[in-house]
Amino acid sequence: MSHAGPSLTQTKDGLSIAKFSGKTYRFGRFEEPETRRRFDQFKAQWLLNGRKVTDAMLRDLRGRGRPDELTIDRLADRFLEHLGRKHSDEWKANNYDRIRIALQPLRTLCGTEAASAFGPKRIQAVREFMILRGCGVEGKGKPLCRSEVNWRTNAIKRCFQWAVAEELVPGSIHHALKAVAGLRQGEFGVREGTPRVLVPSESFEAVLPYLSRQVRALVRVLWWTGARPSEVLSLRPSDLDRSGTTWVHRREKHKTSRYGRVRDILFGPEAQAVLAEFLLRGPNEPLFSPREAIAEDAAARRAARQTPLWASHLTRYDRERSERETRVVGDSYSPVSLRQAVTRAIQRLNHDRKLRCEKPIKRWTPYQLRHSAGTRIRSAAGIEVARAVLGHTDTRMTEQYAEFDQRKAQEAMARLG
Repeated sequence: MSHAGPSLTQTKDGLSIAKFSGKTYRFGRFEEPETRRRFDQFKAQWLLNGRKVTDAMLRDLRGRGRPDELTIDRLADRFLEHLGRKHSDEWKANNYDRIRIALQPLRTLCGTEAASAFGPKRIQAVREFMILRGCGVEGKGKPLCRSEVNWRTNAIKRCFQWAVAEELVPGSIHHALKAVAGLRQGEFGVREGTPRVLVPSESFEAVLPYLSRQVRALVRVLWWTGARPSEVLSLRPSDLDRSGTTWVHRREKHKTSRYGRVRDILFGPEAQAVLAEFLLRGPNEPLFSPREAIAEDAAARRAARQTPLWASHLTRYDRERSERETRVVGDSYSPVSLRQAVTRAIQRLNHDRKLRCEKPIKRWTPYQLRHSAGTRIRSAAGIEVARAVLGHTDTRMTEQYAEFDQRKAQEAMARLG
């Protein structure tokens, strides 16, 4: 389905107009941010209604709601503020933006509507809007998979669940929204997501030379420990208990700490060897510092310089750096920056392989290393050991991370079948 359609046009007197179904509608002053939001909502509803303008759309455009009424836009803002106050920085780094993005289709389609009027029909319309428009703007972007559509729909339900608890909307709304079941496989033509697969050891080793020393150590630690990236990114020397043959990092805050469960990350000889060169620093300094990586990269570039470096060059470089420096480098890597570093390294590797007429490797992410470690540990020591190392409470969860070794099944059937 094509998502191309009307666009805003500015008139000579500064108004915003657009033509829908052969008729021209006004949306307010062109320079006002609310004008764009009003137009986006009108266009989204027009697409969902089969490119037809309904009476309800006209009522919303004319703004017949009470000014003191809680709109869905304001409700979403208050919910996000609540999440910001409630959760830790680590949780927000992994979840906040994802929830904010999940609420965006709700705001685009129903932002000016009263929150108290929301119900099953509207959330199904928002879900259909997600399916039609994908993850991009104006229909640009890869279509969302079924599990992501369900996750984002549940995030909207959680928003209204919180609103009920705060007595902002009637309790019947959350009860009614629970009647909307998640999408099942094959429904509405929604694609299935690509399952996470193991990272072949050949692909893993091939990428390492293209990574900085710090990122290379990080991915090696993930490869040997099976930890989540967020569990080792801020690791400090003082976090490690090095009294035994196996080093232990006991996480104070982790995914299931609110249930009173303990999460220990275990470092064997291979992981210890990786960490050893980063331990000579202050006890509370992060082991893997992006600032160090940037400084080392700059030093390597300078050492490889072919022409003489004069004082005037340094002065000019410092001036240009101060003029263009806008990013703030953190004390440690984030899950996003780590993934970006790995992605860029794979791109550089595949560029070189293409020049050598070799087959490119498949892209992988740091989180897939957890699957690789879980499978390797399960194959060598059994699923119970894999469960303990990965920090799961149930082997059913471990089975999603640690794939069964089909070679063992084939060997068994060769003997017994």
